[in-house]
Amino acid sequence: QNAGLLGQQKTSSGAAFGLPPGIEKPTFPFLPEKDQNEMEYTLVLDLDETLIHFVDMGADSYFLTRPGAHEFLEEMSKYYEIVVFTAGMKEYADWVIDKLDVNSRIKY
Repeated sequence: QNAGLLGQQKTSSGAAFGLPPGIEKPTFPFLPEKDQNEMEYTLVLDLDETLIHFVDMGADSYFLTRPGAHEFLEEMSKYYEIVVFTAGMKEYADWVIDKLDVNSRIKY
């Protein structure tokens, strides 16, 4: 799965935007160009509190999948390219999406 910043994209210094040193601000385009055979429309979903609920228990943290989330992803993937957003770290997003999206319906 590929969550977080995607592909080879142009960046600029993030210091002007209050980002920590070494972090660059991504610039347009945020997602790669669509192929001819890809869905025409994109559905962007927030991961946290929409698809899952994360329970922070330190080393024993886990997440709960919202009722109907799997079925929702399956059905919506018939009509939309699915993109998931999270404010969390890439490693966290990858861990959750790998478990949540076993049929690889989430594109980014």
